[in-house]
Amino acid sequence: MRGNMLAALVFWCMMFLAQGVAAGDTEHWFDEHDFKDVRGDFTGSETTDAELDARLFVLPWLTLEKTSEREVLDRFGPAPSRPGREDRFSHCYVESGSGVAALPAGRGDTVIQVTLADSTRRLRHPEACASVPAGSFPAAGADGLRLGMTRDEVVRLLGEPLHEDARRLYYACNALIPLTEAEKQRQRAMHPTFPAGDSYFSSERSVTVRLDRGRVFSFTLRSNTAAPGFAGL
Repeated sequence: MRGNMLAALVFWCMMFLAQGVAAGDTEHWFDEHDFKDVRGDFTGSETTDAELDARLFVLPWLTLEKTSEREVLDRFGPAPSRPGREDRFSHCYVESGSGVAALPAGRGDTVIQVTLADSTRRLRHPEACASVPAGSFPAAGADGLRLGMTRDEVVRLLGEPLHEDARRLYYACNALIPLTEAEKQRQRAMHPTFPAGDSYFSSERSVTVRLDRGRVFSFTLRSNTAAPGFAGL
């Protein structure tokens, strides 16, 4: 496994049982079924090592949970939005020359998911993709994960997937991130009933890697941190 998190982070990486969802419940850009996480028995332990390194979710031109939709539109220009079931927006851009497609999406005003694909030919709605200049997506990958890798290279980078089917590898990890004292004070200032005990942000991360003839033609990164929760709730 790769990477170390700050010692202040308490990571509980939870192993999931994954299963396909019902017919019709599909990923809106690809003709495929989503994976549905069903929490099974797991052993959690406090560690500063993340199963999914935070650097995976930082691209040269976008950082999940930090880059806003407005910043995407300002940088790449307008593009139709085709959000899925869980997102408020989802745009598609295709790079001139390389043909690489990038699809940032989010629930609120912030990008929490991005998909990269080597072309638009497998997308369900390629007509919705706006063209951007060559070089718009430098180093089309994320901290070692890149288009064109073999399955074995992905597994050496990320480890064995939680679920695998004929053309996809799926990884997921949950994190409990303790609030600092300053963050707790900020929450109490906004919410007088905010508990004095331990409290956490809940972070969910996932990576879906798509393969064709044993090589990566697309991958989706998703990172979403929920509002503070409380120990024991």
